[in-house]
This record gives sequence, structure tokens and C-alpha cells, in this order.
Amino acid sequence: MIRKILVVTLSLSLLASQAVAQQAGQPAVAGAKARKLKLHRHTGLKFNLVQPLSSATAKPGDDVPLKLANPLVIDGVTVLQAGEVVNAKVVKVKKARSSCNNGEVQWKLENLTMPDSTQVKTSIHFAAPDPNLKVPARFVPWKEALDVDNWWEAILLIPGFALIVVGYAVLLPLAPIVLLAYAGSSCGVPGNEFQLPAGATVGVEISENHTIQY
Repeated sequence: MIRKILVVTLSLSLLASQAVAQQAGQPAVAGAKARKLKLHRHTGLKFNLVQPLSSATAKPGDDVPLKLANPLVIDGVTVLQAGEVVNAKVVKVKKARSSCNNGEVQWKLENLTMPDSTQVKTSIHFAAPDPNLKVPARFVPWKEALDVDNWWEAILLIPGFALIVVGYAVLLPLAPIVLLAYAGSSCGVPGNEFQLPAGATVGVEISENHTIQY
């Protein structure tokens, strides 16, 4: 009887010790699984408009819902799931008027919230009506587009730009004549409203390098 009591007591003590050890080890295990993921500047993300956007109805301060078309995956880890909705913001609206003045909507998506609650700066690179338009995985910065590594290397391209400047210098004196001719005529055609349909493609660019704790 005494032996059974000792066995039960030892078993309970062993289970209690294991529970304490497991509880003590949980933070360490969680810490060991934590990862740092690097989100690189110029990364491209594809969003689609959830609802139409028009200069005829939009107002400054309006939300513009955008749905993520493709997941954001970093080093094999899905950071943002496809289908997540974020809100851009309308900052300026100009309605279409007569005399060929078209409507305009200025809108911004200034940041995205990551799973670790940090925010990364973003910008809208382009928007197009086609819902199937592809967005590059990375937008090419100007230095790469010009195939230069440093800003001063762009100076070597000045001769080509000089020809453009000369062309403008030749045409510039004609500008007043063109303006006077335009002012003397009247455009009775009303301008077009700015329109983007639901589903339109919105290319969003990551504006900074950002580390995500995951």
C-alpha cells in the first residue's frame, strides 16, 4: 500500500515537473520560431478596385476600397493573403466642365499594415481599367531604367537631353501664338469625367525597405 502511494506521488511530481518545464520552455520555443522577413523597396503589388471610382460622385476624404489580387510572399512565407481589403483615400476631386475640361480624381494609399502591426510606406504607381493587367513583382527605379549605378553617371546622358532642350527652345517662341489662337476659339464640347470601373487594376509600390517580425 505504501509502495502504491509512493508510486502515485512520484508520478504526480513527475507530471507537475514536466508541466512546469513545458510552461517555462514555451517562450523560448516561440522565440526560436520568430523570423525577420525583409520587404524590399520597389516591390509591386496588384490590387483591384472593389467599387467604381468617378469624379462625378467622389469627394475628398472618401475611402477607395482595394482588394489584394495576389498574396504577398516573402521567403516562402505568405505575409498578406489574396483577398485582403485596404482603403485608399481620395484627396482631391475636379469635376468635368464645359470647354473640354476633363474631370480628375487624386487618391493615395500611403501605407499598408503588416501582420506584426507595423506599417510600411506605399504609393499608387498606376491604375488602369483592365482587371487582368499584370503588375510587375518589382518596379524598376529610375537609375536602373537609365542603366546607371550613380546619379552622376546620368550626366553622361546630357548630350542626348541637350537635343531635346534645343527642340523646345525652337518651339517655345511659338507658344504665345498657339495660346492666342486657343484663347480666340471656344470649345463647346463638355469634358469627360474621370472613370475607373470596379475591378480595375491598381499597381501599388512599396516605398521603403521594411523588416517584418513573423
